[in-house]
Amino acid sequence: MSTSKTTLPEGIRKLPSGRFQARYKAPDGTRRTLGSYATVKEAQKELILKEAEIEQSRWIDDRKADVAFGEFAWDVFGHKERTLKASTVTAHRSLLNRELLPVFGTMKLKDVTPYEVEKWWGSRKDKPVSKHHAYSLLNNYMNTAVRWGYLASNPCLVRGALKDPSEPRPVWGVPDFQKVYGYCTDQMATMLIVAFSGHLRAGELLGLNRGDFDPETGVLTVSRAVSKQAGLTTPKNGETKRVTLLQQGRDALDAHLRGRAMDMDAPMFTGPRGGRVKYAELRAGWVKGCEAAGLENFHFHDIRHVSLTHIAHTGASLREIMARGGHKSVQAAMRYQSATGQRDSEIAALASAGFIR
Repeated sequence: MSTSKTTLPEGIRKLPSGRFQARYKAPDGTRRTLGSYATVKEAQKELILKEAEIEQSRWIDDRKADVAFGEFAWDVFGHKERTLKASTVTAHRSLLNRELLPVFGTMKLKDVTPYEVEKWWGSRKDKPVSKHHAYSLLNNYMNTAVRWGYLASNPCLVRGALKDPSEPRPVWGVPDFQKVYGYCTDQMATMLIVAFSGHLRAGELLGLNRGDFDPETGVLTVSRAVSKQAGLTTPKNGETKRVTLLQQGRDALDAHLRGRAMDMDAPMFTGPRGGRVKYAELRAGWVKGCEAAGLENFHFHDIRHVSLTHIAHTGASLREIMARGGHKSVQAAMRYQSATGQRDSEIAALASAGFIR
């Protein structure tokens, strides 16, 4: 006996071909077709699964995944660039244009499958670090596609692709820094010891004004930084940091500022033409010192790691190290217990005593 239309379960209808089509009402109110099946039972099973997805808030609008990857990627880029550093925005734009769009740009989002991603990964013959960065950005954007309801899952499943392929960096210590410091004179030496004493990034050091240092307390206020792309901006984490300098940094700044006109808004360190010292000038001075000391691959940013490790050796707690370093995640710990100015002074004194020039 044939199945009549009136006896078919809700959401299922018989097609002229004899197959059974399953249809459902999506959360947005539209009617959607799941497909056609050989039997009513198969069609019912798919309907039940789809209704469960809707009930459990797991439903994905598969029509959204018909958008081209390139269109979606620029949408994500525009959303993210408002919260990223200028240098990161530049790097992401370059990776999109150079690495991802030529391959996936015109492909529908739903067609960027694990197979397509793995095929692309396997075809790349460039340097491991460049390959890693491109894959990481693709993975980031596909995670966004899942979060925004474009895809049910991330197709970036290549094993080991997210592992950083960079070669391990050398482990530097205070004696290495002191070697370089010993070959620098005048303003460059002062800049290095201040960077060490306050655990400063290069941009934070270059962004200092004369009014940022309190000679009475030895506290340095870090509220701005120089960016290669954006000029004078906020520090990396967007927050002001106040740190008690080691005595060596404090003495060096006292000597540096002595006799200078105290325009509080004037740059702390000036170049040959009177403006702020530039990145290129700072790097040139650092490289010259490293070469004289016979040390290769010692980066300026390593000063920060060396100095914070030195602080850790004084017995400072992780929370106190994070406070001196100005790490973003310190805010969570500060809700319950904050590092006091008195304790920060004690830590600076201990570290000063352990820093032998």
